[in-house]
Amino acid sequence: MARMQGLAMPSGNRSLLIIAALAGLAAAVLFVVAVNNGDSKTSTGSPVGKDANTVVATKTIPSGAVIQADMVVATKIDDKLLIPDAFSDPAKVVGQMRAKYEISANDQISPSKVGAVATGGQFSSVPEHGSRAVSLKVTQNTAVGGLLTAGDRVDIIGTFKIKDRTLPDGQYILRTKTLLQNVEVLSVGQEHQEPLGATDSSSGNSSSGTSGAVPENVKENPSASTVTLSLTPEQAQVLIAAQETAKTVWTSLRPIGDADPVKIDDHDVIVYE
Repeated sequence: MARMQGLAMPSGNRSLLIIAALAGLAAAVLFVVAVNNGDSKTSTGSPVGKDANTVVATKTIPSGAVIQADMVVATKIDDKLLIPDAFSDPAKVVGQMRAKYEISANDQISPSKVGAVATGGQFSSVPEHGSRAVSLKVTQNTAVGGLLTAGDRVDIIGTFKIKDRTLPDGQYILRTKTLLQNVEVLSVGQEHQEPLGATDSSSGNSSSGTSGAVPENVKENPSASTVTLSLTPEQAQVLIAAQETAKTVWTSLRPIGDADPVKIDDHDVIVYE
């Protein structure tokens, strides 16, 4: 009887076949895992994200206006679009908060845009918590030609006489130095910002917030001899020291919305006594 030949597979070929089968199985498993992960990301990590409650303005809210029920509404938005500390409950703002500056329709409402309605009309209710109101003696020349009004923002610049022993007698250095930047004007003379809640309507700076509500029809006061600024306690010391030691202290008006600090070198000039 003839022997059956060629049916037995060499051991080396069997090993290759087993390896190929295992590789195919591994590829199939990886494919299934990848598909499942993709589905998971689509369902839980998609750009849509989760919905979150927030309070938004239904209309333009004027600066200084007390928030009324028809001015705001609670709505759901993608939590990725939620601004920090946004209110989620209209009851927290209706009748209790006043717009620090004009709020546009559909804007989310947050503590940076509103302040608590004041119970009294004292000027001490205007400075924000942690700040200090400090006055600076000015002339029409040093107060931007008398054109400053409450709610403006200014830089404070001082000129100082500095003795230098290397200079001949009768000469000294006049140094001009920017001391403070982007500080808020609370009042010019007696024309001051009102506490939030002290008036029913006002018109303020719509590009940058103010501590209080800027009075309606605020006007320049060229004859004012002081301006009062909102400062940190440390800035208050700088301003007071400058008034005691500087030859002159000036205000420099900033454009609306320009809050960026600027690196400014001191400017020295040699002058004669």
